[in-house]
Amino acid sequence: MKTLKKQKTKIILLALLSPSVSVFGQQQKHLLSFDQAMQMMLVQNPALLHQKEEIRQKEFEIKSKKELHLPTVSVSTTAVIMSEQLSIE
Repeated sequence: MKTLKKQKTKIILLALLSPSVSVFGQQQKHLLSFDQAMQMMLVQNPALLHQKEEIRQKEFEIKSKKELHLPTVSVSTTAVIMSEQLSIE
């Protein structure tokens, strides 16, 4: 879990320092608020999206490995129906 927190921290730092985040909108002539710029960065930054996908894959790997160690239980039943009653002679 510590590595996951470190990865998330790296993602946030990478996103904040990324040159692809612009303060001005492409067609807008006004400044964006910090929250708007942050939201835009979270949605549009390819490096950040790639890191999020890597985190999702690692979390899935961890979950899969944990499930390999769980015990398995199986149950089976069998029924036989005879048309005539059996007898021993």
